[in-house]
Amino acid sequence: MKLIPVLAIVGLLTMPAKAIVQCTLTAVPLQISSEGLAEPVGEVMLRCAGGQPGGALKGTLQISLGGKVANAINAQYSSWGGIPQMHEYAPGMFVALPVTVQLRESQVIFENLNVAMDVFGMISLKISGIRAEAGGTTFASMQFYGNEQLFVPTPTVTVAFSKPGLLASLIPAVLRMSGPITPTFLEYTNLVATHAPMVSVRVTEGFGASFVAWSMDPNTTNGTRILVKLTGVPAGSRVIAPDAVAGSSALQPTTTGDMGGGTAPGLYDPTGVRSLMLVRVKGSDANGAGGFVSWVVAPGPMVPSTASDMNVQDGTAWAVYEVQDQNKNMVENAQIPIWIFTPLERPNVEAVVRPTVSLAPVSDQAGSIPGAPLPRFRRGAPVGQDCELVNDCTASYWPKLTVTPVQEASYSLPSGGPAQAGYVTVRNDGGGLLEWKVAVRYRSATGWLTADRTSGFNTLNMRYDVNPKNMAQGTYDAELVYEQANAPVGANATVVIPVKLVVTAPLPPPLPSPTIQEVVNPATGWGAPAAPGAQVVVKGTNFLEQSTVTIGGKPAQILGINADSITAIVPVDVALGRALVQVFNLDRFSQPYAIEVWAVAPGLVSMRNENGALNGELAPANTGSTVELAVTGLGQAVPPVWVKIHDVWTQETPEPAGQAGMSLIRIKVPDYFPTMSTVVMVCGQVPGQEGVCSHPKDIWVKAAQQ
Repeated sequence: MKLIPVLAIVGLLTMPAKAIVQCTLTAVPLQISSEGLAEPVGEVMLRCAGGQPGGALKGTLQISLGGKVANAINAQYSSWGGIPQMHEYAPGMFVALPVTVQLRESQVIFENLNVAMDVFGMISLKISGIRAEAGGTTFASMQFYGNEQLFVPTPTVTVAFSKPGLLASLIPAVLRMSGPITPTFLEYTNLVATHAPMVSVRVTEGFGASFVAWSMDPNTTNGTRILVKLTGVPAGSRVIAPDAVAGSSALQPTTTGDMGGGTAPGLYDPTGVRSLMLVRVKGSDANGAGGFVSWVVAPGPMVPSTASDMNVQDGTAWAVYEVQDQNKNMVENAQIPIWIFTPLERPNVEAVVRPTVSLAPVSDQAGSIPGAPLPRFRRGAPVGQDCELVNDCTASYWPKLTVTPVQEASYSLPSGGPAQAGYVTVRNDGGGLLEWKVAVRYRSATGWLTADRTSGFNTLNMRYDVNPKNMAQGTYDAELVYEQANAPVGANATVVIPVKLVVTAPLPPPLPSPTIQEVVNPATGWGAPAAPGAQVVVKGTNFLEQSTVTIGGKPAQILGINADSITAIVPVDVALGRALVQVFNLDRFSQPYAIEVWAVAPGLVSMRNENGALNGELAPANTGSTVELAVTGLGQAVPPVWVKIHDVWTQETPEPAGQAGMSLIRIKVPDYFPTMSTVVMVCGQVPGQEGVCSHPKDIWVKAAQQ
């Protein structure tokens, strides 16, 4: 450890000594936050004997710091910035001395010291309240100049040890859809009920009492503050955070539900045993300075259930919390849930909102800065993970990376031949958000293995391609290296999938074979689970009129074929789970493409108005009229199914649609709807399983009176 001398008490003798006074220098070292720019160090005690009974000790005491003094001292107005010089006049009792205090960049000087020794020629001085930059171990050494010579055999003592004061676990949020609608009353239960995307932040003391509660101390401006920032917030979004958070030592802590247990707003009793309580600061700046606490503590148990908007600007949201109460005998933590509501008109594109935390106020300025907050902390100080202190590093609610090849990753291909695709399932076998990245690492010749992406979230079927086009005959090895990113517990897991390619002699130029690029739902055009009896669209190349399709090894009914797409029906007897899709052109066939088959997978393909026209912006449905929904993926659903139009749910019974793989559902547009664009969603289920809903589809409605 690099030890930075922060406190040295230096003196020079300017007068002949009448006697040598024997002194002992001691200190009470404090544990301080290594992020701090203005941390209090321990008291320094000087006890001396051997002086003239009743004699006077006169002179100057100079304190030199290896770093910068952080107290705000204004000698002109007798404000010593919380650095009192004190004289013991009875055992254990002290009185402040009327000395003059001077401040230099790294020095505190006490002038005009005039203290009478007791009848035994003894004297005790105590210096306390010094603030300084944190860093390593803080030392103090001492001398004195004046009318006496003070002999201190051991002039160096330790006054502080530095350790990170803040640890955290951070769970980002992935936004895939717009909305939801923000509740009218911003209250914890209402916010949870919206199922809005949520960022979870857990902050933990790095050591006992590293979070310091606000108190009526004239030498500080605030208690420990915590600055929470979110980046990647879509434009126009509202970001909501609690006005107060009950910590782990409260009667009931505030919980997010992402870190074990359920969701709860918390229960705090200010009249009981001291417990951690964080309160939002309103009106502070982006550094966390200034402002006022927004939640008032009242007598008796309190539920901190209210919430309010965070500040949002240019894609960044931020809020400041201040410690209003804490238990000095415990290492405490607190969970902060943050809900994100994006505009309803936002395109359904994926966005990731990431949190960061720091002790606050943050600053780039060390030393005694006029008007600067006390305490304050280094900007950009690293924040370590807290799972070891909380003892949940192996908990099941953290994301867990699992990677499984769909087929054996060993290939024998002719030189110059076509590429062959392979598939790997990346799965989150834990909770929260799994972020991962993948890279190709070659063990021999390069350029023959490519992955269809470099990163992803949670569970995904990922494709890679093995291409022998420019490869000479031989054996080649490579690896797909999957690495977890931004793990909340700080340990990013790595999984390596070996891939082998044996390049054989070239083949004669083959006839074109069909290839599958993707298998999509006809309702959305996206890759999604299919259901027995449902329509799917196989997209690719080189499809012929005589092409056939198998799904899960079973022949599929063909509804239509184009050169680059085939509409087919999933066989009703196909096994649920993973199924491989293949296209055959007589004796030529595609590489298999893996899809998921669920018992129910609704897809809302089309909507027709009462007059038979396809619903659209120029052909809206009149309120009070009936709209026919063409839905695929409901073949095994137990009627009735649920249909949601705007915010109205109804139960409907599907009818045959006269087209294979489709069901017909008739719904009535409520006659009180205004003219608007909204969405329709269909949900179905089978016994013993949760319901599955279609992706919302836009519908245009026209009020009857217009």
